[in-house]
Amino acid sequence: MSGDLCYDILLRNLPYKLAGIPAAEFVTHLSRWLEESQYCDAPGALQMRTFIMNDNRNCFNAIGPGAARAMLALMYFIKGVPLGYTGMDNGHGFFVKKLNLARKEFPALCRGEALYNKAGESSSPKVFTVQRKYKKQEILGAINFSPEVVDVTLKLPSSFAGETQWTPVKDIPTL
Repeated sequence: MSGDLCYDILLRNLPYKLAGIPAAEFVTHLSRWLEESQYCDAPGALQMRTFIMNDNRNCFNAIGPGAARAMLALMYFIKGVPLGYTGMDNGHGFFVKKLNLARKEFPALCRGEALYNKAGESSSPKVFTVQRKYKKQEILGAINFSPEVVDVTLKLPSSFAGETQWTPVKDIPTL
């Protein structure tokens, strides 16, 4: 299947939304928006995902370092191509390197299907989940958008039942 690369201009506004509404409400709207936007894109189109442009410092100051790492993780786990700008990883270089390594190791993070509303359920409404599927590989990502550390229990999607082989993603820091 072929398609265009499209610049996802709307993702750029997410940090400012996160700064202005409670994390649980943000996660609800984010899941719905990502799920529904898949049906609006041209067939085969691939979104270039970024959340900052020329206002890196303003963005990071508005949301803080923990939320900035959550937004970086989001770029790497949702469907599309993470798009970085010079200086975007200031203070987060090691984290971005680990996210790049995870995408290299797990092709499901780069290709295939992305489920947002039907991904594993989290016991915390402040934790966003995304399920990625490609060939026989499935990945469940969980990203904490709360300003504090939360303990969560994830209810796995039914496709994870049975003879699922678990491969932990190593050395990616908790957000």
